[in-house]
Amino acid sequence: MSKIANKLVAMGGTAWESNGKSRVYLNNWLELAGVSVTRYGTGNVSGASLDGKKISNAKASELGNVKVFWDCNSDELICQGEARMLDDIIPNLKAAIGV
Repeated sequence: MSKIANKLVAMGGTAWESNGKSRVYLNNWLELAGVSVTRYGTGNVSGASLDGKKISNAKASELGNVKVFWDCNSDELICQGEARMLDDIIPNLKAAIGV
């Protein structure tokens, strides 16, 4: 694994390899990007913020459906899924992981 991949694993990422693909999934990517989400007992979003500023529960819920991983073969950060705030949050995530 690359230096960045090892760093991501140390930050809580999960390494995965199969059929020539090598990735490190960032299950805690929202936390790393400065997003805080609280949930009701049902699992629905009850409140959310980005760097201390409130964001809508709907936008936070969309972010929860995005999978983020480091592709070790291409050395790039990949986001699978769509969310309205994704473009606003990725720079925070890249700064947090040092890429």
